[in-house]
Amino acid sequence: MGNDTTSDSVSVPSGYAATQDFWAAKYSQGGRSMYVFDLSLYQIVMTLPRPNVNLDPGEALKAGNRQIQLGHAQGFADYVRGREDWVSPAILLRAPAGVFSFEPDARIGNMVESVSWGTLSIPKLSMSEIRILDGQHRTLGLHMAWDQIADDLAKARESLDRAERNGDPAAVIELAESDIRKYEDQRIRFGSERITLQVVVVTARDEYLQMFADIAVNAKGIGRALQTTFDTSKLINRCVEPVAQHRLLRDRVDYASDTVRGSSPNLMSARHVAEVIRRVVKGSGNWTRADEADRTEETIVRATTQFLDDLMAAYPVLETVAGGSLSPQELRDSSLLGSVTMLDVLARAYHDLLAGDSKRTGRPSLTREGIARGLASMPMESPINRDGLWAKSGQFREPWRAPLARGGNRKQLTDFVVSHVAEPTQLKTSRDGA
Repeated sequence: MGNDTTSDSVSVPSGYAATQDFWAAKYSQGGRSMYVFDLSLYQIVMTLPRPNVNLDPGEALKAGNRQIQLGHAQGFADYVRGREDWVSPAILLRAPAGVFSFEPDARIGNMVESVSWGTLSIPKLSMSEIRILDGQHRTLGLHMAWDQIADDLAKARESLDRAERNGDPAAVIELAESDIRKYEDQRIRFGSERITLQVVVVTARDEYLQMFADIAVNAKGIGRALQTTFDTSKLINRCVEPVAQHRLLRDRVDYASDTVRGSSPNLMSARHVAEVIRRVVKGSGNWTRADEADRTEETIVRATTQFLDDLMAAYPVLETVAGGSLSPQELRDSSLLGSVTMLDVLARAYHDLLAGDSKRTGRPSLTREGIARGLASMPMESPINRDGLWAKSGQFREPWRAPLARGGNRKQLTDFVVSHVAEPTQLKTSRDGA
């Protein structure tokens, strides 16, 4: 763990040691030896090889893992850098038999039955034989974060040096100094905060492939509804609960399941509420970091609440749902408004109609009252009339109860709704004459 010492007590720097030594616990899991220890984030970057992002799916599977998604790894890098309250489960590694040596600590002994504490020694020449069973995106994310911290710190120091040499205003110098402190703090956290590593001894390829499959099969992923409920780091997620108190949604939102169908007493899942919020505020565009920084919960909740109010003004059947005389199940059986896809489309269209499109098409923005009147002219009976308005959109198929749900279909149907509400007479003429 420290310096090696020769027989005449001359210290040899640890950098020349042939092994890396760690305090560890050893126990058995599934009949295999398992070693558990922890490293700082910096030590993980220095100890574990950077996962290979260039493996195609076939090569990755042969190695006993998935193909790496670079965006997922970058997401973890951003998460660890940006969140001081970050959390991570253990990284699970594998190594063949004969690579490690383990020396139990006689002072501790087997204080707990079937568990030994001691020193795990890993030859430096054998470090490349350690492979990742679970946690390759987190490992790559840490490598990426460490490199990015170094790059950002270097740029901040250069900015400070340039500002001081140029005699820039104090505010410019203070900004550079603030950036330097931020990146130095991130680097300090990499040296002090830790992740647990579990290393299982397994040599046979078919055995570690089976282990990877077992991990994937038995891991219970978190659904998007539950993620929306729990993850309050995102602005839209924090708006879900206030929006869900709207009289149309109150006690009709499923916070655990991603889908609502059949006899469900709910109108939407929390995931769908988040999607409607996003569409009202941003339309069909992607939600960006700038959106996260520039908007407030108050304005987002108010905009979405107004959309729900105006939707109820356009379609009185929603008043009967809010009043409790019509159940969400009955709404799904009789109206397109029971379709979460249709609600998503209407939210997108509402955004586009409020915003207008004067630069591209010359279409002006509409008032909320004008949008409600326009939407009211669009029938919502389900199944749709196959010779009616909705059939002309081309976005419905058998059994004609809800629109097609893919992203491209939603965008096309949004444009159809916008055109009908903004210019209903022109649309009717062009469609009927086609």
